[in-house]
Amino acid sequence: KANNIGDDEIKNVVLSDSVNEDIDEVWNDVELAKGGDPDAIEKADRRIKELKEKIDSLNSVLEWPITLEKYNEAVSDCKSIIDKHGKKEDLDKLTSLKKEAEKIIKDKDIKHLESITKEVISLQTTILAREDDFWIAAFHEIKNNPSIFHAHQRRAEKLIEEGRIALQRKDFDSLKSIVFELWNYLPELEREKIDEKISDSGIRK
Repeated sequence: KANNIGDDEIKNVVLSDSVNEDIDEVWNDVELAKGGDPDAIEKADRRIKELKEKIDSLNSVLEWPITLEKYNEAVSDCKSIIDKHGKKEDLDKLTSLKKEAEKIIKDKDIKHLESITKEVISLQTTILAREDDFWIAAFHEIKNNPSIFHAHQRRAEKLIEEGRIALQRKDFDSLKSIVFELWNYLPELEREKIDEKISDSGIRK
């Protein structure tokens, strides 16, 4: 994380810490504790807790720059999408969100900036959803693994077959309805995975 955020000051703070050495020492303590020695077990337990506290502290140092990086990336992606597919009101909405974010960034309000980032991502998804290519990409991502639908697998397989026919006919209204229904059957974790893949699909290029 420290290597990826592009902040030399924070990078130096994180990388200068002795966490790697601590990890090696904890592993040694754990190996000794496997013999069942109560003193060794107590020492290993204590060292693990100390290591966790140190890692938590380093994570808190990284939390703000990572949150800011995600926001900046979302704004950049959204602006690119607006340039290609958007309308004036989309640009106005993004401008409004950026203005709202200015004070948040000044105050380093992590939770609020995360909320704004979600709004920016939602805006870009709304813009993409006007394009037929978005629904084609969504369908292709969803249809690749019917087993992810678990209890609704049989219904999902039927919908996927209907989707193939709609795609062949270029019936995008029907395809959109099919994708909506399939989406509702997906587990939350699978929705997040597919949403990420769709966002990175060729429609953004």
